[in-house]
Amino acid sequence: MVQRQQFAKYVDAYFDTDPEWRALLDQHLEPLPFNTVYKWILRTKCSVEKGTRVAKKALPLVGDLLAYLLTADLTYAGQVAQPNVQTIGDAISKLRKKGAWSGLHQAKQLLAASPSSQEVKTAFCRVYEFLDSHLTPNEQDLIQFDPIMVEHTLCKYQQLMRELKGTCGQGEF
Repeated sequence: MVQRQQFAKYVDAYFDTDPEWRALLDQHLEPLPFNTVYKWILRTKCSVEKGTRVAKKALPLVGDLLAYLLTADLTYAGQVAQPNVQTIGDAISKLRKKGAWSGLHQAKQLLAASPSSQEVKTAFCRVYEFLDSHLTPNEQDLIQFDPIMVEHTLCKYQQLMRELKGTCGQGEF
């Protein structure tokens, strides 16, 4: 609810970025690179307020997770190029303690409490490659198999495991 109330005071900032977004799109003949859009969403703008230079988010209230999700949605909308496995692994490593990162822990793919970025990327690539080698092309088509889908699946996996741990034998699975 608080975020909704705050959004109202920032709504103009979102509409103000439209010309900037269109200019970014115009600079590229092909879909934009995933990391370019992710960083663009999280960028800051400098302004002068009361004689002091201030850096503010171009898109207020948007953090790392929302920037990732928006970039993923823009990928499926054809505005952003399909990221490779390493790119999504890198994104997961930046989203520490969030869905897919926790899913890798739940699946025992990350053993250290604070794994390095490289360990996170390696673990994600291992999960992706396992699924890629065990799903038939037809199954992959049916589930729209890609690195973003695997990240999303890991997020849902950790939610499921948390729910199952909470019920601890109560009810049926």
